[in-house]
Formats: sequence, C-alpha cells, structure tokens
Amino acid sequence: GPAGAAGALLIRVEKDGAFNYSKAGAVAADRGKQVFIVDDNTVSVAATTNNLAAGYVVEVTDGSHVRVRIDRSVQ
Repeated sequence: GPAGAAGALLIRVEKDGAFNYSKAGAVAADRGKQVFIVDDNTVSVAATTNNLAAGYVVEVTDGSHVRVRIDRSVQ
C-alpha cells in the first residue's frame, strides 16, 4: 500500500449518504433492515465476526446489490 510520513496521506471519509454494496440473495424484504460489513464492498443482514454495522437498506437494486444509508451507523 501507499507509504509516507505520518500525516502525508489524505483520505476522504464519508459519514452520511447512501451507497451501493453487494449482498448475496438481496430481496425486497431487506429494505429497512440493518446490515453489517462483510468486506470492503459486501454487506449482510446477519451479524458478522466483528459486528460492524454498515447502515440500513434503503433500496434493493437487484438480486445481488443494495443501497445502504450509513447516517445512523457512522460516528
């Protein structure tokens, strides 16, 4: 990964909004459910190893993707 002195790198951190994630077996009934982080692009309605909440499903875009609102989960 990138290397540099402390403070030499800048990153953008989003703390609100809705974002698209992969979710196996996404169905309309997932709307409104809390989802948890599986990896850098995947969420699950089942709690994961570290129980890190990603947010709440606001839209099921297809059978393998959901749009997640993160506002109530990020601090």
